[in-house]
Amino acid sequence: MGVVLTANRFGYLAAIDLHKAGVKVEAVIDLRNEDTDSPGAALKTAGIQLHRGHAITLVLPSAGKRGIRGVQVTPLDASGQPKQTGSFEIPCDGLAMSVGFAPADGLFYQGGGRMGWSEDLQQFIPTSAPAGLFAAGRVNGVYGFEQGSRRWPPRGISGGCVPWQVGRANPRRPRAPQVVTDSCLSHLSSPNDEMLCRS
Repeated sequence: MGVVLTANRFGYLAAIDLHKAGVKVEAVIDLRNEDTDSPGAALKTAGIQLHRGHAITLVLPSAGKRGIRGVQVTPLDASGQPKQTGSFEIPCDGLAMSVGFAPADGLFYQGGGRMGWSEDLQQFIPTSAPAGLFAAGRVNGVYGFEQGSRRWPPRGISGGCVPWQVGRANPRRPRAPQVVTDSCLSHLSSPNDEMLCRS
């Protein structure tokens, strides 16, 4: 039996996928009070409880502390803090989490780049970079290789990687991946890989 803690639609999708694979999912705990794009109806159809505006405040260890036997769930107040009352327990032996994205930005930092918070994407994205440092993929707020493949290469770009850009991405239509040449593409082992290029 499992529980999924989430703050995005991907937690809902994970719960549905686990259910389809035969895993008993007891509940989805959503830190958000409201959501317009998560498949809550599919959870209901699958018999999975949904607790919006709640958090897991305690994980209950199993005997011998080699696993878990449940979680304590607590409602959140208007400022996102756990309330003093209303907690309850859900028995489970597994906990999956999808509460935010943290792309690999270590090389970008080492190269002198800096990150800032994007409310639109709910993640950190580049805000400044020294000349010649470029960012691509998830670190730049792009979450799918196919999302930008229709526009390659962008006008005015003749190889290498597209320079990283400061700006706010639209979470429903992320910017195109920033890699534009076959030589750069050959280094990617999967559509979700990150890439940094230095000219």
